[in-house]
Amino acid sequence: MTHRPLPLMRGVAAAALALALQAAAQTASADVLHTVAPGDTLSSLAQRYLDDAQQWKALAQANGSPQPRRLPVGAVLRIPGDLLRAVGGSARVLHLSGTVTQIDPDGRERPLLPDEVVAQGQRVRTAHNGFVTLALADGSQLRVAGDSELLLDRLRPELVRRRAQTLLDLRSGRVELRVAPQVPAGSRFEVRTPLMAAGVRGTRFGVSVTAGGGASGDVEEGLVQMQARDDPQGRAPVVVQPGQGTAMAAGDRAPGAPSLLLPGPDLAGVPALHERPVLDIAFPAVPGAVAYRGYVARDAALERIEANALSTAPRLRFEDLDDGDYEVAVRAIDARGIEGAAAQHTVRLKARPLPPATLQPAQNQEIPGAAVLLQWAERPGATGYALQVARDAQFRQLVSDQPALATSEFTLPALPSGVYHWRVRTRTVGRDGQPDLGPYGDARSFSVRRPIAPAQLMPQAGEGLAVRWDGEPGQRFLLQVARDEAFSDIVLSRESEEPQAELPLAPGRYWVRFQATDADGFVRRFSSPQQVRIETALRSGDGGMPRTSDGGRILLD
Repeated sequence: MTHRPLPLMRGVAAAALALALQAAAQTASADVLHTVAPGDTLSSLAQRYLDDAQQWKALAQANGSPQPRRLPVGAVLRIPGDLLRAVGGSARVLHLSGTVTQIDPDGRERPLLPDEVVAQGQRVRTAHNGFVTLALADGSQLRVAGDSELLLDRLRPELVRRRAQTLLDLRSGRVELRVAPQVPAGSRFEVRTPLMAAGVRGTRFGVSVTAGGGASGDVEEGLVQMQARDDPQGRAPVVVQPGQGTAMAAGDRAPGAPSLLLPGPDLAGVPALHERPVLDIAFPAVPGAVAYRGYVARDAALERIEANALSTAPRLRFEDLDDGDYEVAVRAIDARGIEGAAAQHTVRLKARPLPPATLQPAQNQEIPGAAVLLQWAERPGATGYALQVARDAQFRQLVSDQPALATSEFTLPALPSGVYHWRVRTRTVGRDGQPDLGPYGDARSFSVRRPIAPAQLMPQAGEGLAVRWDGEPGQRFLLQVARDEAFSDIVLSRESEEPQAELPLAPGRYWVRFQATDADGFVRRFSSPQQVRIETALRSGDGGMPRTSDGGRILLD
């Protein structure tokens, strides 16, 4: 989009027009907008932004030729991106994610946009979920992590000066740098924190502002010289080599001796596929670590960071990510705040379309053996659903597999007693017009306990008792006989794998009950006690049983 120069006018009209055009002007990502403060002139702004006061004429031409010494306070001046690139006094946004804010020297804040230019003297602030990668004119890159604030204090590459001068002021959080070789000789690239400063000529390293106002640095490549920011005694800087780090706590006079970085966490156990919207990365703790920093990127070089997080536990969670393939990088942080080597792991996120919420049966509901109605909530945009029911929680022993259901319910026929697990997923049409099947939701469970009818008690006069009852395949039984209904005087207890038994009992009155254990190990309650009477039959001297004229036995009371 091409923007006309923004004229500078006085009073309320100027401010109103400036505000009205500001939103449109922000889309010119190469430009920088400056709100005029008291004392600003075109010469002073040209010196500040372009390192050349004589460039005031170019600024005037780009903004409607205002009076160079009488700029209306509150009006918005546009610093053309072409001029900024020519002098190199700026940094361009290569990639950002989350919430990132640009703060002008006068304190004015606005969201930082992709491909935008940040000029010298401006600050970049990232929210907890924010991350931004900036490119300098000399090829160096700055990566500002979440919860950080970085001031671009001086950006003076050799395009304008005979030697480059780059000074960054890290107010809080962390910045990671890939510094291009600083030429010509005498060039200076320095990162400062409130406590410590790091100077380099070309390397890859990180600087952090730690808890309690301290600072730390870690080096991946090259050499970094670190020293106290304010050292009246002029101590020699500490030289930190690749694979080392140093730290300085509040009250220290100088950074400590370099030490080896903590190794990268072991990410081998992190699943390659994640099917929930929150990407959950858990790993074994690293000895000596007190915290962990994680990044999620679209590429193995970690150029396109989509999310970043800090955690005191060996577990990092990342939200608001689209489905896709990602590279996860994690660093362990020691007690001094020094960040260790990074470990990387490739993962795939496939969490959408989201599964529906299950409605019934309720979790762990017991169903008395009838047909089972499964119901779930409708998902917006769904074209259908897939359902699985299994005897095991791993869904290897499927009872029902329905890959294409058009409605949000399904009825199972009566099932044998046992515990069952069920899960549902959503089918939609993807952006490419092809069917898109999401992951299954969390499995739910219900149990079926088919009722068992009372036992049939068949007394065998003078010979005992025959017992029969209904059962299901795989059930086991415990049969008990007692002289009292409370079963305090048990006279017989027998286990059986069949729903029947022959019990040798002397004549008398008894109470009988049985207990079933289902095939899945569920132990049921004892059946209600049933009373039975076994009578004495008359026997002859030879042991035979005399019978009546109709063939019946002669029983004795």
